[in-house]
Amino acid sequence: MGRDVRIEMGPDEIIKLFGPMSVEVVSGAIYVLGKTLGSGDTLVVPRSRSYPVLSLEASVLDIRMGEDAAIHDAEKDEPLRAWISAAREMVSASSVMVLGGVDSGKSSFTTLLANEFFSAGKKTCVLDTDIGQADIGPPGFVSLAVMDKPVLSLRELRPAAMRLVGDIRPQYVQHRILMEAARLARYSLGRLGCEALVIDTDGWVREAAAVSYKSRLIEELLPENLVVLGDGLGRVFRRYEKLGLRLHVLPSPRVLRARSRDARRMLRGKKYSEFLEDAGVRAVSLDDVVLLYLAVFEGAEIPGGEVSEAAGARVLYASWSPDTLYIVTDEQVRGVDELKARYGVQRIRFVKPGFERGLYVAVSDGGVAEYPGVVESIDFAGRRIRVRTLWEGPVKIIKFSRIRLLDNYVEQIVE
Repeated sequence: MGRDVRIEMGPDEIIKLFGPMSVEVVSGAIYVLGKTLGSGDTLVVPRSRSYPVLSLEASVLDIRMGEDAAIHDAEKDEPLRAWISAAREMVSASSVMVLGGVDSGKSSFTTLLANEFFSAGKKTCVLDTDIGQADIGPPGFVSLAVMDKPVLSLRELRPAAMRLVGDIRPQYVQHRILMEAARLARYSLGRLGCEALVIDTDGWVREAAAVSYKSRLIEELLPENLVVLGDGLGRVFRRYEKLGLRLHVLPSPRVLRARSRDARRMLRGKKYSEFLEDAGVRAVSLDDVVLLYLAVFEGAEIPGGEVSEAAGARVLYASWSPDTLYIVTDEQVRGVDELKARYGVQRIRFVKPGFERGLYVAVSDGGVAEYPGVVESIDFAGRRIRVRTLWEGPVKIIKFSRIRLLDNYVEQIVE
Protein backbone atom coordinates (compact mmCIF):
# COMPACT_ATOMS: atom_id res chain seq x y z
CA MET A 1 0.00 0.00 0.00
CA GLY A 2 1.22 3.50 -0.82
CA ARG A 3 1.40 6.26 1.72
CA ASP A 4 1.42 10.04 1.41
CA VAL A 5 4.07 12.20 3.03
CA ARG A 6 4.56 15.97 3.06
CA ILE A 7 8.18 17.14 3.32
CA GLU A 8 9.18 20.69 4.20
CA MET A 9 12.70 21.67 3.17
CA GLY A 10 14.63 24.74 4.17
CA PRO A 11 16.82 26.56 1.64
CA ASP A 12 19.88 24.64 0.45
CA GLU A 13 18.92 21.30 2.01
CA ILE A 14 19.50 17.89 0.42
CA ILE A 15 17.42 14.73 0.79
CA LYS A 16 17.67 11.38 -1.03
CA LEU A 17 14.56 9.86 -2.60
CA PHE A 18 14.43 6.12 -3.32
CA GLY A 19 11.64 4.90 -5.62
CA PRO A 20 9.05 3.97 -6.40
CA MET A 21 7.37 7.28 -5.63
CA SER A 22 5.84 10.35 -7.20
CA VAL A 23 6.64 13.85 -5.97
CA GLU A 24 4.74 17.12 -6.47
CA VAL A 25 6.37 20.45 -5.72
CA VAL A 26 3.71 22.31 -3.76
CA SER A 27 5.80 25.44 -3.33
CA GLY A 28 9.38 26.56 -3.76
CA ALA A 29 11.94 25.12 -6.17
CA ILE A 30 14.20 22.06 -6.17
CA TYR A 31 17.23 20.97 -8.21
CA VAL A 32 17.35 17.35 -9.37
CA LEU A 33 20.38 16.28 -11.45
CA GLY A 34 20.62 19.64 -13.15
CA LYS A 35 16.91 20.15 -13.75
CA THR A 36 14.94 22.74 -11.78
CA LEU A 37 11.40 21.88 -10.72
CA GLY A 38 9.05 24.56 -9.42
CA SER A 39 5.58 24.83 -7.95
CA GLY A 40 3.19 22.39 -9.67
CA ASP A 41 5.94 20.33 -11.28
CA THR A 42 6.12 16.59 -10.63
CA LEU A 43 8.90 14.05 -10.33
CA VAL A 44 8.56 10.28 -10.71
CA VAL A 45 11.24 8.12 -9.10
CA PRO A 46 11.19 4.56 -10.55
CA ARG A 47 11.76 1.56 -8.32
CA SER A 48 15.28 1.09 -9.62
CA ARG A 49 16.37 4.71 -9.11
CA SER A 50 17.27 7.17 -6.40
CA TYR A 51 17.61 10.94 -6.74
CA PRO A 52 19.37 13.51 -4.56
CA VAL A 53 17.12 16.57 -4.24
CA LEU A 54 18.52 20.02 -3.45
CA SER A 55 16.12 22.76 -2.34
CA LEU A 56 16.91 26.06 -4.06
CA GLU A 57 14.64 27.87 -1.62
CA ALA A 58 12.22 26.92 1.13
CA SER A 59 10.09 24.19 -0.50
CA VAL A 60 7.18 21.90 0.26
CA LEU A 61 6.90 18.48 -1.40
CA ASP A 62 3.94 16.12 -1.44
CA ILE A 63 5.19 12.56 -1.92
CA ARG A 64 3.22 9.41 -2.69
CA MET A 65 5.43 6.48 -1.73
CA GLY A 66 5.17 3.01 -3.21
CA GLU A 67 6.25 -0.25 -1.66
CA ASP A 68 9.92 -0.17 -0.56
CA ALA A 69 10.19 3.57 -1.24
CA ALA A 70 12.32 5.56 1.20
CA ILE A 71 13.34 9.11 2.06
CA HIS A 72 16.76 9.67 3.63
CA ASP A 73 18.58 12.72 4.87
CA ALA A 74 21.73 13.33 2.87
CA GLU A 75 24.85 11.70 4.28
CA LYS A 76 27.77 13.92 5.25
CA ASP A 77 29.64 12.61 2.23
CA GLU A 78 26.74 13.21 -0.22
CA PRO A 79 28.55 14.15 -3.46
CA LEU A 80 25.86 16.35 -5.06
CA ARG A 81 27.46 19.70 -4.20
CA ALA A 82 30.83 18.53 -5.49
CA TRP A 83 29.15 17.31 -8.67
CA ILE A 84 27.42 20.63 -9.27
CA SER A 85 30.61 22.60 -8.69
CA ALA A 86 32.62 20.38 -11.07
CA ALA A 87 29.92 20.43 -13.75
CA ARG A 88 29.78 24.23 -13.71
CA GLU A 89 33.54 24.39 -14.07
CA MET A 90 33.25 22.31 -17.27
CA VAL A 91 30.47 24.15 -19.12
CA SER A 92 33.02 26.00 -21.28
CA ALA A 93 34.39 22.67 -22.59
CA SER A 94 33.32 21.02 -25.83
CA SER A 95 33.60 17.40 -24.65
CA VAL A 96 33.61 15.44 -21.38
CA MET A 97 33.95 11.68 -20.80
CA VAL A 98 32.57 10.10 -17.62
CA LEU A 99 34.21 6.96 -16.20
CA GLY A 100 33.37 4.84 -13.17
CA GLY A 101 32.46 1.38 -11.98
CA VAL A 102 29.06 -0.29 -11.73
CA ASP A 103 26.64 1.75 -9.57
CA SER A 104 29.18 4.58 -9.29
CA GLY A 105 26.70 7.23 -10.46
CA LYS A 106 27.93 7.59 -14.06
CA SER A 107 24.50 7.96 -15.62
CA SER A 108 23.35 10.35 -12.89
CA PHE A 109 26.39 12.58 -13.24
CA THR A 110 26.15 12.44 -17.04
CA THR A 111 22.53 13.59 -16.75
CA LEU A 112 23.47 16.44 -14.40
CA LEU A 113 26.35 17.55 -16.61
CA ALA A 114 24.29 17.42 -19.81
CA ASN A 115 21.56 19.49 -18.14
CA GLU A 116 24.13 22.07 -17.02
CA PHE A 117 25.49 22.32 -20.59
CA PHE A 118 21.96 22.68 -21.95
CA SER A 119 21.04 25.32 -19.36
CA ALA A 120 24.18 27.26 -20.33
CA GLY A 121 22.70 27.60 -23.83
CA LYS A 122 24.86 25.04 -25.62
CA LYS A 123 23.59 22.60 -28.20
CA THR A 124 24.29 19.43 -26.23
CA CYS A 125 24.76 15.86 -27.40
CA VAL A 126 25.04 12.75 -25.23
CA LEU A 127 26.97 9.72 -26.49
CA ASP A 128 26.01 6.49 -24.70
CA THR A 129 28.70 3.81 -25.04
CA ASP A 130 27.32 1.57 -22.26
CA ILE A 131 26.14 -1.30 -24.47
CA GLY A 132 25.03 -3.55 -21.61
CA GLN A 133 22.94 -0.99 -19.70
CA ALA A 134 22.11 1.39 -22.53
CA ASP A 135 20.03 4.40 -21.52
CA ILE A 136 19.48 6.14 -24.85
CA GLY A 137 19.32 3.35 -27.43
CA PRO A 138 18.73 -0.40 -27.21
CA PRO A 139 21.24 -2.89 -25.77
CA GLY A 140 24.14 -3.76 -28.03
CA PHE A 141 24.16 -0.32 -29.66
CA VAL A 142 26.24 2.82 -29.20
CA SER A 143 23.75 5.68 -29.30
CA LEU A 144 23.75 9.45 -29.71
CA ALA A 145 21.07 11.93 -28.63
CA VAL A 146 20.59 15.68 -28.97
CA MET A 147 19.04 17.34 -25.95
CA ASP A 148 15.97 19.52 -26.51
CA LYS A 149 15.07 20.02 -22.83
CA PRO A 150 16.44 19.20 -19.37
CA VAL A 151 15.82 15.60 -18.32
CA LEU A 152 15.84 13.58 -15.11
CA SER A 153 17.12 10.43 -16.81
CA LEU A 154 19.08 9.74 -20.00
CA ARG A 155 16.26 7.31 -20.84
CA GLU A 156 14.08 10.31 -21.68
CA LEU A 157 16.35 11.16 -24.62
CA ARG A 158 15.53 9.90 -28.09
CA PRO A 159 18.43 8.69 -30.24
CA ALA A 160 19.48 10.81 -33.19
CA ALA A 161 21.71 7.96 -34.40
CA MET A 162 22.52 4.41 -33.28
CA ARG A 163 25.24 1.96 -34.32
CA LEU A 164 25.25 -1.77 -33.61
CA VAL A 165 28.29 -3.29 -31.90
CA GLY A 166 26.74 -6.73 -31.61
CA ASP A 167 27.13 -7.72 -27.94
CA ILE A 168 26.19 -6.54 -24.45
CA ARG A 169 29.67 -7.39 -23.10
CA PRO A 170 32.19 -4.67 -23.93
CA GLN A 171 35.22 -6.91 -23.43
CA TYR A 172 34.28 -8.91 -26.54
CA VAL A 173 33.60 -5.99 -28.91
CA GLN A 174 36.06 -3.33 -27.85
CA HIS A 175 37.16 -2.54 -31.40
CA ARG A 176 33.55 -2.17 -32.56
CA ILE A 177 32.71 0.23 -29.72
CA LEU A 178 35.81 2.31 -30.45
CA MET A 179 34.96 2.49 -34.15
CA GLU A 180 31.27 3.31 -33.73
CA ALA A 181 31.75 5.74 -30.85
CA ALA A 182 34.29 7.68 -32.92
CA ARG A 183 31.90 7.70 -35.88
CA LEU A 184 29.05 9.11 -33.78
CA ALA A 185 31.32 11.65 -32.05
CA ARG A 186 32.39 13.01 -35.46
CA TYR A 187 28.76 13.06 -36.54
CA SER A 188 27.68 14.99 -33.44
CA LEU A 189 30.31 17.71 -33.73
CA GLY A 190 30.12 17.83 -37.52
CA ARG A 191 26.75 17.15 -39.13
CA LEU A 192 24.67 17.85 -36.01
CA GLY A 193 26.66 20.91 -34.96
CA CYS A 194 26.72 20.06 -31.27
CA GLU A 195 28.68 22.47 -29.09
CA ALA A 196 29.06 20.09 -26.17
CA LEU A 197 29.44 16.30 -26.19
CA VAL A 198 29.00 14.32 -22.97
CA ILE A 199 30.21 10.71 -23.20
CA ASP A 200 28.80 8.07 -20.84
CA THR A 201 30.68 4.78 -20.51
CA ASP A 202 30.11 1.27 -19.14
CA GLY A 203 31.06 0.08 -15.65
CA TRP A 204 33.78 -2.36 -16.75
CA VAL A 205 36.84 -0.84 -15.04
CA ARG A 206 38.21 -3.25 -12.43
CA GLU A 207 40.51 -5.28 -14.67
CA ALA A 208 43.72 -4.48 -16.51
CA ALA A 209 41.99 -5.21 -19.84
CA ALA A 210 39.21 -2.79 -18.89
CA VAL A 211 41.69 0.00 -18.11
CA SER A 212 43.42 -0.65 -21.43
CA TYR A 213 40.09 -0.42 -23.25
CA LYS A 214 39.10 2.82 -21.49
CA SER A 215 42.53 4.27 -22.32
CA ARG A 216 41.97 3.54 -26.00
CA LEU A 217 38.51 5.10 -25.78
CA ILE A 218 40.09 8.27 -24.37
CA GLU A 219 42.72 8.28 -27.12
CA GLU A 220 40.08 7.72 -29.81
CA LEU A 221 37.62 10.40 -28.65
CA LEU A 222 40.09 12.89 -27.08
CA PRO A 223 37.73 14.56 -24.60
CA GLU A 224 38.81 17.90 -23.16
CA ASN A 225 37.72 16.80 -19.69
CA LEU A 226 37.69 13.40 -18.02
CA VAL A 227 35.52 12.71 -14.98
CA VAL A 228 36.38 9.68 -12.84
CA LEU A 229 33.82 8.69 -10.22
CA GLY A 230 34.91 6.79 -7.13
CA ASP A 231 38.15 6.11 -5.33
CA GLY A 232 41.19 4.46 -6.84
CA LEU A 233 40.71 5.05 -10.55
CA GLY A 234 41.82 8.66 -10.81
CA ARG A 235 45.50 7.83 -10.51
CA VAL A 236 45.22 5.37 -13.39
CA PHE A 237 44.18 8.10 -15.83
CA ARG A 238 46.18 11.00 -14.41
CA ARG A 239 48.84 10.52 -17.08
CA TYR A 240 46.50 12.09 -19.65
CA GLU A 241 46.94 15.45 -17.95
CA LYS A 242 50.29 15.55 -19.76
CA LEU A 243 48.31 15.91 -22.98
CA GLY A 244 46.27 18.83 -21.68
CA LEU A 245 43.23 16.79 -20.65
CA ARG A 246 41.60 18.09 -17.45
CA LEU A 247 40.96 15.32 -14.93
CA HIS A 248 38.21 15.59 -12.31
CA VAL A 249 38.10 12.86 -9.65
CA LEU A 250 34.70 13.03 -7.94
CA PRO A 251 33.10 11.04 -5.14
CA SER A 252 30.44 8.44 -5.85
CA PRO A 253 27.18 8.39 -3.91
CA ARG A 254 26.86 5.79 -1.22
CA VAL A 255 25.01 2.86 -2.82
CA LEU A 256 22.07 1.89 -0.63
CA ARG A 257 20.16 0.00 -3.29
CA ALA A 258 22.38 -1.53 -5.99
CA ARG A 259 20.76 -3.11 -9.02
CA SER A 260 20.81 -6.88 -9.07
CA ARG A 261 21.75 -8.85 -12.16
CA ASP A 262 18.09 -9.77 -12.64
CA ALA A 263 17.09 -6.11 -12.39
CA ARG A 264 19.65 -5.19 -15.04
CA ARG A 265 18.38 -7.97 -17.28
CA MET A 266 14.82 -6.72 -16.82
CA LEU A 267 15.86 -3.17 -17.77
CA ARG A 268 17.50 -4.48 -20.94
CA GLY A 269 14.28 -6.32 -21.77
CA LYS A 270 12.36 -3.07 -21.48
CA LYS A 271 14.81 -1.35 -23.83
CA TYR A 272 14.50 -4.14 -26.41
CA SER A 273 10.73 -3.83 -26.18
CA GLU A 274 10.86 -0.07 -26.57
CA PHE A 275 12.54 -0.39 -29.96
CA LEU A 276 10.92 -3.59 -31.24
CA GLU A 277 7.39 -3.83 -29.84
CA ASP A 278 4.67 -3.63 -32.53
CA ALA A 279 7.29 -3.77 -35.29
CA GLY A 280 6.23 -5.00 -38.70
CA VAL A 281 8.09 -7.51 -40.84
CA ARG A 282 10.22 -6.35 -43.77
CA ALA A 283 11.01 -8.87 -46.54
CA VAL A 284 14.25 -8.02 -48.33
CA SER A 285 15.85 -9.74 -51.31
CA LEU A 286 19.20 -11.34 -50.56
CA ASP A 287 20.32 -9.99 -53.91
CA ASP A 288 19.74 -6.39 -52.78
CA VAL A 289 21.27 -6.38 -49.30
CA VAL A 290 24.74 -6.73 -47.76
CA LEU A 291 24.81 -9.11 -44.78
CA LEU A 292 27.61 -8.42 -42.29
CA TYR A 293 29.18 -9.92 -39.16
CA LEU A 294 27.89 -13.46 -39.61
CA ALA A 295 30.54 -15.85 -40.88
CA VAL A 296 28.25 -17.85 -43.18
CA PHE A 297 27.58 -14.68 -45.22
CA GLU A 298 31.05 -13.16 -45.12
CA GLY A 299 32.57 -15.23 -47.92
CA ALA A 300 31.83 -15.54 -51.63
CA GLU A 301 28.52 -17.26 -52.32
CA ILE A 302 28.66 -20.53 -54.25
CA PRO A 303 25.58 -21.76 -56.14
CA GLY A 304 23.81 -24.29 -53.92
CA GLY A 305 23.20 -26.66 -56.80
CA GLU A 306 26.89 -26.92 -57.53
CA VAL A 307 27.72 -27.82 -53.92
CA SER A 308 24.67 -30.12 -53.61
CA GLU A 309 25.98 -32.29 -56.42
CA ALA A 310 29.41 -32.56 -54.86
CA ALA A 311 28.04 -33.12 -51.34
CA GLY A 312 25.34 -35.59 -52.25
CA ALA A 313 22.87 -33.58 -50.18
CA ARG A 314 20.45 -30.68 -50.62
CA VAL A 315 22.45 -27.55 -49.91
CA LEU A 316 20.38 -24.41 -49.32
CA TYR A 317 23.28 -22.00 -49.25
CA ALA A 318 27.07 -22.15 -49.41
CA SER A 319 29.90 -19.65 -49.20
CA TRP A 320 33.65 -19.81 -49.62
CA SER A 321 36.33 -18.11 -47.53
CA PRO A 322 40.05 -18.71 -48.08
CA ASP A 323 40.21 -21.47 -45.44
CA THR A 324 36.58 -22.40 -44.76
CA LEU A 325 33.55 -23.60 -46.68
CA TYR A 326 30.17 -22.83 -45.08
CA ILE A 327 27.24 -25.05 -45.97
CA VAL A 328 23.61 -24.59 -44.91
CA THR A 329 21.88 -27.96 -45.01
CA ASP A 330 19.75 -30.27 -42.90
CA GLU A 331 21.02 -33.43 -44.61
CA GLN A 332 24.03 -35.66 -44.10
CA VAL A 333 26.93 -34.61 -46.34
CA ARG A 334 29.26 -37.20 -47.83
CA GLY A 335 32.78 -36.83 -49.14
CA VAL A 336 33.92 -34.07 -46.78
CA ASP A 337 37.58 -34.56 -47.69
CA GLU A 338 36.74 -34.36 -51.38
CA LEU A 339 34.84 -31.10 -50.76
CA LYS A 340 37.83 -29.65 -48.93
CA ALA A 341 40.11 -30.57 -51.81
CA ARG A 342 37.72 -29.34 -54.46
CA TYR A 343 37.31 -25.89 -52.87
CA GLY A 344 40.82 -25.62 -51.45
CA VAL A 345 39.77 -25.13 -47.81
CA GLN A 346 41.01 -26.52 -44.52
CA ARG A 347 37.61 -26.91 -42.86
CA ILE A 348 33.90 -27.09 -43.55
CA ARG A 349 31.30 -25.56 -41.25
CA PHE A 350 27.79 -27.01 -41.41
CA VAL A 351 24.89 -24.77 -40.42
CA LYS A 352 21.35 -26.01 -39.80
CA PRO A 353 18.44 -24.16 -41.44
CA GLY A 354 16.65 -22.02 -38.89
CA PHE A 355 19.91 -20.82 -37.31
CA GLU A 356 18.82 -17.28 -38.12
CA ARG A 357 15.57 -17.17 -36.15
CA GLY A 358 15.59 -14.58 -33.39
CA LEU A 359 18.99 -13.13 -34.22
CA TYR A 360 19.23 -9.49 -33.18
CA VAL A 361 20.38 -7.27 -36.05
CA ALA A 362 20.72 -3.70 -37.24
CA VAL A 363 19.22 -2.54 -40.50
CA SER A 364 20.18 0.59 -42.39
CA ASP A 365 20.26 2.32 -45.74
CA GLY A 366 24.05 2.54 -45.55
CA GLY A 367 24.07 5.90 -43.76
CA VAL A 368 25.07 6.79 -40.21
CA ALA A 369 21.79 5.77 -38.60
CA GLU A 370 21.05 2.10 -37.91
CA TYR A 371 17.97 0.59 -36.30
CA PRO A 372 17.45 -2.67 -34.39
CA GLY A 373 15.53 -5.63 -35.74
CA VAL A 374 15.04 -9.35 -35.23
CA VAL A 375 15.37 -11.93 -38.01
CA GLU A 376 12.19 -13.94 -38.53
CA SER A 377 13.46 -16.26 -41.26
CA ILE A 378 15.60 -16.65 -44.35
CA ASP A 379 14.06 -18.25 -47.43
CA PHE A 380 17.15 -19.41 -49.30
CA ALA A 381 15.15 -20.80 -52.22
CA GLY A 382 13.12 -17.61 -52.58
CA ARG A 383 16.20 -15.48 -51.85
CA ARG A 384 14.52 -13.36 -49.15
CA ILE A 385 15.26 -12.47 -45.55
CA ARG A 386 12.43 -11.38 -43.25
CA VAL A 387 13.24 -8.97 -40.43
CA ARG A 388 10.92 -7.57 -37.77
CA THR A 389 11.79 -3.89 -37.35
CA LEU A 390 10.33 -0.39 -37.04
CA TRP A 391 12.83 0.91 -39.61
CA GLU A 392 10.91 2.38 -42.55
CA GLY A 393 13.73 3.38 -44.89
CA PRO A 394 15.45 1.35 -47.59
CA VAL A 395 17.31 -1.71 -46.30
CA LYS A 396 20.74 -1.97 -47.89
CA ILE A 397 22.74 -3.40 -44.97
CA ILE A 398 21.85 -5.92 -42.27
CA LYS A 399 24.41 -6.41 -39.49
CA PHE A 400 24.18 -9.45 -37.25
CA SER A 401 24.92 -9.57 -33.53
CA ARG A 402 25.85 -12.33 -31.06
CA ILE A 403 22.45 -11.93 -29.41
CA ARG A 404 19.38 -14.06 -30.01
CA LEU A 405 16.11 -12.74 -28.58
CA LEU A 406 13.69 -15.37 -27.29
CA ASP A 407 10.15 -14.85 -26.03
CA ASN A 408 9.63 -11.76 -23.86
CA TYR A 409 12.99 -10.41 -25.03
CA VAL A 410 15.03 -12.94 -23.06
CA GLU A 411 18.63 -12.85 -24.32
CA GLN A 412 20.70 -15.77 -25.48
CA ILE A 413 24.34 -15.15 -26.38
CA VAL A 414 25.38 -16.93 -29.57
CA GLU A 415 29.08 -17.86 -29.47
